[in-house]
Amino acid sequence: MSDNPRTSDTGSMRIPAADPGTQAMHQVGLKPPGSAMVVFDHVSKRYVEGDHVSVGMDDVNLRIDKGEFVFVVGHSGSGKSTFIRLMLKESDPDQGKIMVGGRSLSTLKASKVPLLRRNIGCVFQDFKLLPNRSVFENIAYAMQVTGASKQEIRRRVPQIIHLVGLSEKVDRFPDELSGGEQQRVSIARAFINRPPLLIADEPTGNLDPETSLGIMDLLLRINREGGTTVIVATHDTGIVDRLRKRVIQLEGGRLVRDQARGGYDDTVAQEIGLDRTGTTSQFPAVSAHVPGTTGVFPAITPQQLQDTTDPTDGPEGI
Repeated sequence: MSDNPRTSDTGSMRIPAADPGTQAMHQVGLKPPGSAMVVFDHVSKRYVEGDHVSVGMDDVNLRIDKGEFVFVVGHSGSGKSTFIRLMLKESDPDQGKIMVGGRSLSTLKASKVPLLRRNIGCVFQDFKLLPNRSVFENIAYAMQVTGASKQEIRRRVPQIIHLVGLSEKVDRFPDELSGGEQQRVSIARAFINRPPLLIADEPTGNLDPETSLGIMDLLLRINREGGTTVIVATHDTGIVDRLRKRVIQLEGGRLVRDQARGGYDDTVAQEIGLDRTGTTSQFPAVSAHVPGTTGVFPAITPQQLQDTTDPTDGPEGI
């Protein structure tokens, strides 16, 4: 494979193939997002069951820029699940406007919603792997539903399996893998189509602390080296306090905190002795070593991120 960046012609605009986020947006017809990937503009959502009304979102305003890594925290019922459902257009707001990738979800045709979701990588607490398919087949399935060729699947799936450290378990089935290994398969499946946005809903909820660090390291590297915007909804206080990323906190559907380099909550941040810059020397940097592997994740190179598919052969624009 050539080391020179290749470009793909999408009409009048040429998109560098090594930029997975921008290219993926154009493949599905989304407008170039500029610096904004997700925008909530005075968004409210309520759920009505009989005489009972619960608040999912209450006049939330926020913006997440392309390439950011963001934690969304809050207790059960705080609005995290509603936040995710609204981004995926599984639910519509009662008031306000939501933009994803520069496109208003309120004007998105129902027929285009599945296409939108295919271009948002999702990682779940319970993995959601197909039990009767191997590691290779679970990851390949995400490409098959987008119409990728067999040749492209054979080329790209082994690369992503190598990146998540599972090359020796390519033919294993989910019940033959540990929880951490299953989650790495889930992440590989979410990232295989190089989505501009990856949403992880409690990705470490079923994992031990050491394995959780390996999973978070993988998400960090996908964000840092792959250029994908990553949003992680989590209850994992240790991970949030250790990584010092942007923290969005929800309570009762309201946005109560948006901190550039935060801990899980203000009390925890004070207890671990943060200085005014939001940094601390008490926690070492997250290691690239993944429990259960013999080394570290190899670096994600631009060549490995290149996509040889012709975007003009992809699905119609939204």
